[in-house]
Amino acid sequence: MITDTGDLLPETQWDETIWAQTRPETLFRHSNTAPLSIAVLLPFKDAKPDWEGFEKQIAWMLESGRNDSVDIQFVLNADTGYIFELDLPLYREVLRRFRANFPNETLIVGSTNTLDQQAFSPDGYLPHLDLIGEAGGTPLVMTCRALNEMEPEEQLAAYDGVAQLTDLSLLAHSLDEGFLSFARPYSPWLLQQLAEHPSYIGGKVST
Repeated sequence: MITDTGDLLPETQWDETIWAQTRPETLFRHSNTAPLSIAVLLPFKDAKPDWEGFEKQIAWMLESGRNDSVDIQFVLNADTGYIFELDLPLYREVLRRFRANFPNETLIVGSTNTLDQQAFSPDGYLPHLDLIGEAGGTPLVMTCRALNEMEPEEQLAAYDGVAQLTDLSLLAHSLDEGFLSFARPYSPWLLQQLAEHPSYIGGKVST
């Protein structure tokens, strides 16, 4: 049973580690006060984006947070149901409207491969990364089909390739097949490598 992250190998499976046998709440640092990250979904009405509803939900979230003294940061364009379907003009408009109405709020934005989903290229992430930088946001590097088909060492090289495209700090996003048919969770080794990567300051695990 592996108990030291230094013993992790690319082929290590979760059931070989102590963390697969440990209740997550025992690992939390309960003295830390973290902001609440809230996913903002883009509503539609009559098959068109409902921009009024979009802005009202954010305003309501902010008011609720203030009433309960909760620090909120918003996560946009990161829902697995539509991130892969958003074209660049609509992706850009979501960010533009958010910033126009909420110029001082912390923003995390999903980014994925905008090129061929069957072949990985870090450059596929660049259009999203550029728009996120313009909006003053932090990119959440989401998966794509080609990325999930790689072995852990190849995946790490791919994430590093994305990081080389930008000076922005990044977040990584692990998914499993319960959320997306072609997704699979990070291996323990890959998770540890990303945690130590200088460009990745945190992440989201959806498993």
